[in-house]
Amino acid sequence: MSDEYFMRLVVPIREGQTLHHECFFSQKMNEHHQRTRLLQDFLIPHLNNKTFGAKLYWTDASEGKFRILWKHQSSSRFEAEDSAVYREWAIKKGLWDPRNPRAPTIAKQRFRAALLKLRHVTILRKEHDYRDYKIDLTLGQGNQFPTPDDYLESDAFIEEILRANLQNGFH
Repeated sequence: MSDEYFMRLVVPIREGQTLHHECFFSQKMNEHHQRTRLLQDFLIPHLNNKTFGAKLYWTDASEGKFRILWKHQSSSRFEAEDSAVYREWAIKKGLWDPRNPRAPTIAKQRFRAALLKLRHVTILRKEHDYRDYKIDLTLGQGNQFPTPDDYLESDAFIEEILRANLQNGFH
């Protein structure tokens, strides 16, 4: 998704109404900053839909294991599309500023910080260009769900995440 598409997509807010470009980022941040959840609203849907191809994918969905492209921006092999996952997360949160040349770096930092806050996600391995993570499918699961995917899609999982976030002061 190009920056131009992003601007056309989100700036018109209602029929006949648009936000001025200067106020878009702060207003968008206030609207979506707290409501969008990394695991349920972003990672799991994109993993299941294979939205980002080799940039974000399940390595073993039944075990909750996934891989993210983590190429350093200073790498000679780095291309702008390598930061697509972080950019889309920043767009979803209303924090992407296409005018800022450091936007990909900032988006990656925010994505990393959001991942570190997730109690249900642990890092398994850091490779040169990738990071492997695991979603802990046993927290709060009991044995009431036939598959890990059923648990991840359940209200019980969402409630567990919300309860953990409230206890940790994230609201």
